[in-house]
Amino acid sequence: MNVVIESDGFERIIYRYDSQSTLVYCDPPYLGTESVYAEGGEFRLDDHLALAKCLNLCQSKAAVSYFAHPLLEILYPFPKWNYSYLVRTCNLSRQKRRGNTRMEVLIRNYEN
Repeated sequence: MNVVIESDGFERIIYRYDSQSTLVYCDPPYLGTESVYAEGGEFRLDDHLALAKCLNLCQSKAAVSYFAHPLLEILYPFPKWNYSYLVRTCNLSRQKRRGNTRMEVLIRNYEN
């Protein structure tokens, strides 16, 4: 197994490694929480749309994680995408929601 971890624009990385033997995992700022990540640069709605477009067009196996959000079913539609849900506790100290639970979702274009 070869593992590559890179820091580059998601479009460049996805297209660089796109193949049927590749698994791409994306962990973007979750919809509605982008301001928490403002120190590292902005990730706007347009970026979420561009990421979804890349992942919907790629031939790689792809997985992306988010907090549950109604827009996700539009960006990653059934039946192409499979959803797995997990309730988890927020533990980032800079979030006012520390200790609260949120529904996290792992969205995949492949079966378990």
